Amino acid sequence: MFTLEVESGLELALVEHSFAIKYLNLVQEERENLGEWLAWPAHAENKEFFVKFIEKSLSDYALG
Repeated sequence: MFTLEVESGLELALVEHSFAIKYLNLVQEERENLGEWLAWPAHAENKEFFVKFIEKSLSDYALG
């Protein structure tokens, strides 16, 4: 996995497919709070939602 340490205890990571279930769990726990600021949490109902998001993000990254 590609990571970049920003500071001690904080890293940025290039998104990968294994993140999908982590994203789903996080959104399930914080859907109401996220929904106050973002439109998409209401539509993030399953792992496939995040798999598609990750695939699009990686494609966009590869295309520059």
